[in-house]
Amino acid sequence: MGVPRQQEVRIHNPTASTTVNPGDATTFSVVFLPRQEGTIENVLFVHSSLGTFTYSVRGKGTGSAYRIRPLVGGKLPVNGTLISPVQLHNPHPTTLRVTEIYTSGGDLHLELPQIGSQTQHSATLWVSL
Repeated sequence: MGVPRQQEVRIHNPTASTTVNPGDATTFSVVFLPRQEGTIENVLFVHSSLGTFTYSVRGKGTGSAYRIRPLVGGKLPVNGTLISPVQLHNPHPTTLRVTEIYTSGGDLHLELPQIGSQTQHSATLWVSL
């Protein structure tokens, strides 16, 4: 769970518009980030000068091969801090090097452990199971 998947969606505009010329098309990305396993259905709203277009969307949330558990539903006081180690399973036969971490929300700060200089990290930071 929590493994994003990006898919391109093509929109064709056969009429006049201020952003897409008649007969032209545009694309935008839709990211599916499930927070639970199973089928998830929702509605995508595209607002335009010609009105709102609705599209039914559906995706299937599956467990992560890396066994990363979602961190959802936590409650903290204002300016509170939660330190929750993220455990990562390496399903590959070779060493997995974590080079970046990020979140889909803007209210959470994540960082890799800092040991020594920015370019030299301890071997304990590599995941090899």
